[in-house]
Amino acid sequence: MMRVSSIENREEWNEFARSVHPHTFLHAWEWGVVQEKQEGEVVRLGVYDGERLVAISLVVVVRARRGTFLFIPHGPLMADGVVQSAIFFVLVSRLREEAERCGAAFIRVSPLLERTSENAKLFFDEGFRAAPIYMHAENTWMLPLDRSVEELFAGMRKTTRNLVRRAEKDGVVITKEADEKSFSALANLYQQTARKHGFTPFSMNFVRDEHDAFVNAGQGTDAYLYTAWYEGMPLSSALVIHFGDSAYYHHGANALEHSKIPSSYALQWTAIQDAKAAGKKYYNFWGIAEDEEDPNHPWAGLTLFKKGFGGFRTDYLHAQDLPISWRYWISWAVDTMRMRRRGV
Repeated sequence: MMRVSSIENREEWNEFARSVHPHTFLHAWEWGVVQEKQEGEVVRLGVYDGERLVAISLVVVVRARRGTFLFIPHGPLMADGVVQSAIFFVLVSRLREEAERCGAAFIRVSPLLERTSENAKLFFDEGFRAAPIYMHAENTWMLPLDRSVEELFAGMRKTTRNLVRRAEKDGVVITKEADEKSFSALANLYQQTARKHGFTPFSMNFVRDEHDAFVNAGQGTDAYLYTAWYEGMPLSSALVIHFGDSAYYHHGANALEHSKIPSSYALQWTAIQDAKAAGKKYYNFWGIAEDEEDPNHPWAGLTLFKKGFGGFRTDYLHAQDLPISWRYWISWAVDTMRMRRRGV
C-alpha cells in the first residue's frame, strides 16, 4: 500500500532529489526555503511504498490577488523503475486534500518530464489540462561537461570563441563575490535588462534569498554570483546555482552601455569552467525560444547566445492545471492575457 506523508528531514529529501534524473534545484529542499523566506507556505510530501520512498513533491501555496493555488515546480520527482501512474494517483488524491485545506482554486504542475504523449497521458488521466501560461523554462539548453576544458572551448561556435578571447583582450575581469557591491551591480543591470526586453524582474530580495539558501549548503549544493567588470564598471552579472550533477544559469543581466564589449561571453565561460572543476556533469543555460529559427522571437538573441557554447536541447512537458473550483477560470483568464502580452 502506498501512503503520502510530510517529510521534515532535509537529508532524506535531498538524497532522493539527487537520485532522480534529470536533477533540478527547483525541487531541492533549499528551493522550499526560498519560498518560505518570501512568506510562502511550503508542504514537502513524500510517497512511500511500504518503507521505501518512491516520490517527492514540493508544494508551494501561492496566494495571489486573483486567488490561491498550489504549485509544484519541476515535480513531482519519481524513482526509476516504479509505476508512475500508481504513484501519481495517490499523490493527486493528497494534493486535492491540500487544495481543499488551503482554499486553492486549482493545482498547477510544472513537470520535469520530457514532452512525450506518454507523459502527457499521465496528467490527462488525472483530469489535468494544459495551463494557459508556463511557469519555468520548458525549452532548455544543456552543455555536457564530460570533455576537457580545451575540448569544451573548441566545441563552441567560432564566433563565440572569438568573443571570449576578445573580452579577455579588452580587459574584462570576472569576479565571484557575493558582496554588497556585486548585488548592487546585479540590481542595476537587472533593471536595465528588464526595461530593454519588457519583462518584470525578480525582486532583489528574492534573488538574495535564493543565493543565501543555496550558498555553501553542502553535498555539491552552492550558489555563485558572477560579475563582469570593464574599466571598473559592471557590464554583466549572473547567479549560478549548483545542485546535484548540474550548474544552472538562473538569473542574468547586462548593461545597455558598452554593449559591444563581450563581457557576458567571458562570464559564462568562467562559470562553465567552474562547474566542470566542481565535478558537475552539465551546465544548464535554462530557457531558449521554442522556435529557435524565428528571428523575431523576443528570445532570439538570447537563444543564439546560449547555443553558441555548444550543447543540446531538451523540451519538457508544458505546465499542467487541475481545476478544483470555478474560481480557476478567473486565473485562467488572467494568465491567458499575460501570455499574450509576453509574446512568447
